[in-house]
Amino acid sequence: MRYLTGAAALSVLFGAPVAHAEEPAAPLGAPAAVPSGDPAQCGGPGGSVAPTDCAKEAGNEPDSPLPPDLQKMLDAAIASGNEKDVDTIARYIAQVAPDSAKTVTMAVAEHKKARKERQRERLASQRFFDAWKGEGQFGAFQSSGNTNALGVSLGLSLEKEGLHWRHKIRGHVDYQRSDGVVSRNQMKFSYEPNRKFDGNMFVYGLAQFERDPFQGFEQRYSISGGLGSRLIDSNSMTLDVKAGPAWRFANYTTGPSDAQLSLLTAAQYKWRIARLLTFTQSLDAVLASGDKTVNAVSALDSKLGGGFSARLSWQLNYESDPADGAKSVDTLSRVTLVYGF
Repeated sequence: MRYLTGAAALSVLFGAPVAHAEEPAAPLGAPAAVPSGDPAQCGGPGGSVAPTDCAKEAGNEPDSPLPPDLQKMLDAAIASGNEKDVDTIARYIAQVAPDSAKTVTMAVAEHKKARKERQRERLASQRFFDAWKGEGQFGAFQSSGNTNALGVSLGLSLEKEGLHWRHKIRGHVDYQRSDGVVSRNQMKFSYEPNRKFDGNMFVYGLAQFERDPFQGFEQRYSISGGLGSRLIDSNSMTLDVKAGPAWRFANYTTGPSDAQLSLLTAAQYKWRIARLLTFTQSLDAVLASGDKTVNAVSALDSKLGGGFSARLSWQLNYESDPADGAKSVDTLSRVTLVYGF
């Protein structure tokens, strides 16, 4: 603490330009002066400086509250439920009001924590038939390979995300008639439950039925189970991979029926490129000695509004042992109208 001489005191009272006297030296044996930011003076024993002043000098002053207009903007973003908007607005507010950056960060963190708790409670209280989401699609396609024609495509996809379980139901039918003759009659239905564990790991099961006489089988049944992992899990992108043994039974159009044990591997990728644009890619392969099947589907969805989207997709089917006269590779391009619910 500095001491003022009488002249210095007068200068303070009357504004006289008088020089300040030097601070007298500490008496012999007295403790050395402690900087105002020292913990001993910040509210500690014998402290002589207010804690808030120490925090200011140490650079740890608490954040200032947000101005009312910025607080309203942040509250509106949180109330919207759009996590991407919340992160974007919080970032800009922190740039405009850097003194309140910590306040913004804490508010967003508390919002996300509360949101996760509410979501967990909601999922825990669901019954099996609750909270299913899905989409139906209808459209035309152009095919090349075993058939070259235009046709009709119908599809249905259902999915339920629970606290510990994920359920997927898929169905698709492609049908074509040319000059009164059926040139394509392909269908595929599947049900896949996933038991989720911590760390994005899951155990899957799969039951699947297929029909494609032009690839050489009237019916083909597959049962599989194994391990999977969600390698990417963000607001805009997901990537699931899985692998496990599979048992397949097929009734061929020519020749006897056949059953064999094989290996199934699959990957499912989804990328929300923009608010109205989404890209998906699926790839699955069933590998057995002398009989291999590969299916790949690439799709680009553009939202039209009112729950409707336009989808452009390309599909590749590969059979290592097709029917006599059939080709191993079959491709299919589709343009479909999709309705989500």
